[in-house]
Amino acid sequence: MLFYLLASATAGTLSIDMLDVGQGDSVLLTTSRGAHILVDAGTSRAGVADTLERMGVERIDVLIGSHPHADHIGGLATIIERFPVGAYYHSGDAHTTRTYRNLEEVIRAKKIEHKVAKAGQRFDLGDGAVMKVLWPGTMRLEGTRSDLNSNSVVLRIENENDCILLMGDAEEPTEHAILRHHKEPCGLLKVAHHGSNHSSSQQFLNTIQPQIALISSGAGNRYRHPGDQTLRKLHRMDTEVYRTDLTGHITVLSTGNGFEVVDGLADSAPTQLPRVVAPETLPETESPAPPPSEPPPPAQDSTDEIEVKSVDESKEAVDSRDNETLSFGQRLLNWLRFWKH
Repeated sequence: MLFYLLASATAGTLSIDMLDVGQGDSVLLTTSRGAHILVDAGTSRAGVADTLERMGVERIDVLIGSHPHADHIGGLATIIERFPVGAYYHSGDAHTTRTYRNLEEVIRAKKIEHKVAKAGQRFDLGDGAVMKVLWPGTMRLEGTRSDLNSNSVVLRIENENDCILLMGDAEEPTEHAILRHHKEPCGLLKVAHHGSNHSSSQQFLNTIQPQIALISSGAGNRYRHPGDQTLRKLHRMDTEVYRTDLTGHITVLSTGNGFEVVDGLADSAPTQLPRVVAPETLPETESPAPPPSEPPPPAQDSTDEIEVKSVDESKEAVDSRDNETLSFGQRLLNWLRFWKH
């Protein structure tokens, strides 16, 4: 898939922004040619559309929902309402929630091209950068602790000598399946499932050998993310850990020959920035079940050809998914959060 943009940036520089969405996930990739790839958008209350507008984003070339839990896809409908979107990719899993149904309705209404992400798909980002889908494979994982998490869209972005791995909420079964075919190190890791102890197995980390780890979680969240076990593993490996619950928005630049963190502090830093926590939404989960059987190999690599289509921008932001009306205090917290920079 080729992105050709009107505006150009520094050749070879790829920007990775982990947005501060509280207890949720949202990552914006900006290519050297200025294309924007948004992976997840937090909950419906996270305000990702507002954040993107303040960042000067005018179009989303590729929108990706890693899996259909509300803390990842809750803000996608508003993104589609307010930005032209070229194409939408998802894990292929459906859900019974109103959040998921509303997203489907908006996609249909806006006539957004939508496809299931599959292992082997490749996206040419320009100037030598490539994005590859590592998971889901040819057969979805079943019988795991959370099948929706385990079948998250996993992305590997290669920019010359740099590698970025975005894990969604993938858990240990996904890691084991990926390692059957992909054993290459990767310098920057978006840690799976907000740093949960159900992810980031020692075998996986030993193989990936991340230099930088990004964790998106809400301050004081009820799930105690990130997990102590995961943090201990990363610290023992001398990985620099950056967390949105400690310092908010994180920006990393990939030059093709190394990473530069330009916004955010490592969790080893003596100073932590004050921040306002967005209201968190309980993610939908599934009941525990026995581990899955060995999945077959993923599909062979194939270049995915997409014609990026133009979508008229809506003048209104519609968000009817919330079960409750925000209190004045909550609206004030969100407003303060939008303008903390």
